[in-house]
Formats: sequence, C-alpha cells, structure tokens
Amino acid sequence: MIKYIYPLTKNILDEDIEKKILTNSQGDNTKIINSIPRFVDSSLDEVDYAQIWGDQWEKYQLTQFDSVNKADFSKKRIEFILGEPIENLKDLDVFEAGCGAGRFTELFLKSGANLHSIDASKAVDFNYKNNAHKSNKFQIAQADLFNPPYPDNSFDLVVCVGVLQHTPNTVEAINILWKKVKPGGKLIIDHYQFLFRYYFGLLEVFRFFVKKMPPEKSIKFCKFFIKIFFPLFWKIRKYKTLIKVLRKIIPVGFGSDEELNQLSYTQRYELAELETHDALADTIKRLITKKKLKEILKNLKNSNIDMIVDQRQGSNGIEARISKISK
Repeated sequence: MIKYIYPLTKNILDEDIEKKILTNSQGDNTKIINSIPRFVDSSLDEVDYAQIWGDQWEKYQLTQFDSVNKADFSKKRIEFILGEPIENLKDLDVFEAGCGAGRFTELFLKSGANLHSIDASKAVDFNYKNNAHKSNKFQIAQADLFNPPYPDNSFDLVVCVGVLQHTPNTVEAINILWKKVKPGGKLIIDHYQFLFRYYFGLLEVFRFFVKKMPPEKSIKFCKFFIKIFFPLFWKIRKYKTLIKVLRKIIPVGFGSDEELNQLSYTQRYELAELETHDALADTIKRLITKKKLKEILKNLKNSNIDMIVDQRQGSNGIEARISKISK
C-alpha cells in the first residue's frame, strides 16, 4: 500500500498505534479517529463544498450498492469508463478521489486492487463501516481532493467519478489528480455536460431554494416531494419520452433508463429520494462542454486521451479516460 504523506509538507507519515496518529520525525501529525486518518477538519471553509454529501450519504449509505440492489449498474458504469473488466485491477494501486459511501469502493475491493480512498466529508465513516471488512488491501482517509495525502506519480489508476462537477474548480482538481498518476497509469473521470436543454425546465427554480436549506431540511423536503410525485412516475416508468418531458416540470430524480425497471418499487423509491436530493441540494453544480473538457485534458503533461464520450445512456454526462505516457 502507498504510504500517506502530510499534504502541506509532503513528508511521509507512519502510524503510531498507541497515540492514534500518523506522524513523522519532522513533527507532522494527523489524528486517527474511528480507524480513519483525518486530514481535514470538517468545519473548515475550504471543504464546505463537500459537507452536504456527508449528510446525504449518512441517509442513503447503501442505496446505490450493486450488492444490495442485486444489480450491476455501478459496475457497468465504472467498467465503461475504465475500458476493461474491473477484475484487471487486481494488485494494482488505485486512488479513489471522492469515494462517498462506497458504491464503487466495494467493486474495487472485490477486484483485488490495492485501494486508497478519500472523501472530504463524513461519508468516509459510512464507507469504512460498509466496506473495510471486505479486503485487507484498503485504506481510507478523510481528506480534501485539492490536498490529497499521497505522493505524486504513485498510482496505476486514479478514479474521480461523480465528483468533479461539485468541486470549486474542475481544472485545478484534474491537474492535482493527474499528478498522482504514475507514468503508464490512467485517470478516469466524468463530469456534468453543458447542454442548453438543461435550462429548459424548473429544476434550477427548485434548486435555487433547496440548495439554501440546511441538509436535514433539504433531505426532508425531497422525501416529501417524492412522496407526492413518485407514484405518478412509477406508473409511467416504461414511457421514456413521457418521463423526460414530465421531469422538466416536476424535477424528480427518476431515470428513464430501461434497466432501472428491474428494481422493485421500494428500491426505485429510495433511489428517487437520493437522486432528487442530489440534483436539487448541491451547493455547487457546474456544467462543461465536451470541447472544453477535451482542451483541459490535452493540456495535461504527457497525456493521451484514450476516450472521451458524452450522452451515453446511464452516464453522468461526459466520461473520459486518459493515459500518462511513460518517458
């Protein structure tokens, strides 16, 4: 496993089990609380953008887990961007930036990868609870994506899926993550896409109010919203076009992908609560064009864009895979 570094000094840290800290001879210290190194104080302004997600994942810890849903939605999504079976990651060093409650974490662990996960929010506690017992090749820390606690050029694969659009700066985030990829390694990402039709509807009107609510209130609002409108969407679940039109007026997180119909009423209901909150309560939501993202990726040093696609069914917008050329 890759050893942690202290982000500010870049010095390697070692674990002092008795004192429950990560430390070194240079005087750098990081607390270990509930078995998780804490490189951020969750109250710090610079990671405020992540805090709403901690509350969300506390409520919906297992909602998107393939193992719980008896489905393969998460696996299909990650394997498409990866471009190969996830089992090929066995014994490779993988860095998962923005791990949330762990829907992808469980898949990486099952693959046999040496997994290093971080999240800036308290979601790490739920991820640890639900995944730590699944592999002895797993370390997870509460840390900011913009100050990752790992040396540069360390990982065979860096993963940042479902995250970048909610960070303060896409370009800076990608550049930081790119530094962690070793020569010959890969970075896989996705990002919400800028499309004019996104603004043709009432989603942003609802979001204007919901994103200003405290997390506990925004979650309650979305639960109430789903209680009213979910039965309608459930009845029309096989009519993709009708769902898309109705969502412009009633912004319920109810996907039109046919494969979602294999889920039960209860599973779809909970997923709708989660996805509605995800869409309406995010304090930062940035969209980017495919052309702009491609420019950003081309400017990465020693990069080769293996894939960049958009509007794939079941995707998050734009998906990309970039290889770091070996010198």
